[in-house]
Amino acid sequence: MQLQQASPNGLDYQEQEALKEFYPIAQLIAIAIEIQMVSVLFLFVHKKLALFLAMLSGFMTLPLGFVYIIGFLFSYNNFRFDGFPLFKLVNKKQLSPYLHFRQERFYIIAVILGVAAIIQLSAEVSMGYIGYEAPMGKVLASAAIVSAFNGIRLAFRPVLGIYGNQLVITPSAFSKTYQVGCEQVIMKEKGKNIISFVIQTNSLKEVVNINRNLIEIVDAYAGVDEIKKRLTKPEAIE
Repeated sequence: MQLQQASPNGLDYQEQEALKEFYPIAQLIAIAIEIQMVSVLFLFVHKKLALFLAMLSGFMTLPLGFVYIIGFLFSYNNFRFDGFPLFKLVNKKQLSPYLHFRQERFYIIAVILGVAAIIQLSAEVSMGYIGYEAPMGKVLASAAIVSAFNGIRLAFRPVLGIYGNQLVITPSAFSKTYQVGCEQVIMKEKGKNIISFVIQTNSLKEVVNINRNLIEIVDAYAGVDEIKKRLTKPEAIE
């Protein structure tokens, strides 16, 4: 019987080779974690740079990095809109108009990504790829799950609405819903599909772009026109 020769550190040849293959991955993960720590710190001083660093570190460690990217997007939006009052969703029936998310859009995207993930994972397995050698299928599967989750989370949540003299707005699929005084908002239309809101309070100024495709189809045009009439400073970009 031939015995495998062990190295002075107690590892056989196969274990040493496995460690050699894992070492570059471990280095990459260590660098990504350091970048993630910096991105969290930059949230307090430079949010856009923090978002860039978070995306960079997340893509460096796919597919696990996808989880960090999603979590960071929620944190980023919480910091970005921290100065705006939250809208209580129990009051959504009092909105007029009330434009909610187009829920089926998220499910359609989830199905497409899910099918693509199955095809990609099958191809990767057939070629013998596993773990970090085959991240793409897992990324597609993760994206499908996130899209389905957003479809559930955002069901009947207002994208836009008017509550008394307040504009109610959900700036992103990864954000909470806020309300601001109509007199603090300038509405601009950028072409057919993008509605831009310049929101300025005493302590904060933000530009929020809303895609009409995210709004339930039956409400998309008539409701937006009604909101435009209710705002005190409507403008249009030609």
